[in-house]
Amino acid sequence: MTVNNKGFSLIELLAVMSLAGIMSVMIAPSLKELIDDSQTTSSEILTNLRAIRSYARVDLNSIIVDPISSTEYRAYSVDNCSVVLSSLSAAQLSAAEIIDFRYTANASSTFTTNWEVCFNQMGISDSNDTIDVTDNDSTEHVEILLGGTIRKT
Repeated sequence: MTVNNKGFSLIELLAVMSLAGIMSVMIAPSLKELIDDSQTTSSEILTNLRAIRSYARVDLNSIIVDPISSTEYRAYSVDNCSVVLSSLSAAQLSAAEIIDFRYTANASSTFTTNWEVCFNQMGISDSNDTIDVTDNDSTEHVEILLGGTIRKT
């Protein structure tokens, strides 16, 4: 009687699967570094702006989002979208700021500062704006549309 030993034993398969698992754990951190910083930052901005829009609907106040530099913006709760932030005193600004929605980009990413958006009590934005998020080698765009839609392009 001849024994046909074609194929792999269970031990061999388990050894190969274990090695593949160990190698994937070692490679995962390296792959994370390949993700674009601008893509990560634009996703964070998108998520944060959507949260701010939702908060305006729950809080029943208007919220103005104002970039204070190319790496940071802040959100302020105001009575309505006609409030001009520059007309408020430092104490009024401090009292109106919503700390939870303060955002600072990572070290290698910047975004444009020529935008300011206000979400009214219904979560509808008062203007169309585009935020350009730039990294060393790429640019992502976050659009805020008049009806309140926020999307990455």
